[in-house]
Amino acid sequence: MRYNEGCCILGNKRTVYHRNGVREGEYQPLLPDDAGVLRSEVFPGLWLDVPALIADKLANLLATLQSGLSSAEHTTFIAQLSAQLSQAKQ
Repeated sequence: MRYNEGCCILGNKRTVYHRNGVREGEYQPLLPDDAGVLRSEVFPGLWLDVPALIADKLANLLATLQSGLSSAEHTTFIAQLSAQLSQAKQ
């Protein structure tokens, strides 16, 4: 791949990401809740139990993640993504 081709590919990627609301490369610090859980604002339902991660307690880490993936906000998020995908296919 030549340099110019790479620029075009990256430019197209950025255009597509921007059009679809992907916030690539944006880092915003996120504070954990009172239980030490980080809850993504970009990917609803993505929950990370920081104390479990630090203590290497995989079962607790996975249980928190599963709780997030079972949450109402994650269910809504998935429904929105599915609707967008259906519209894009039409």
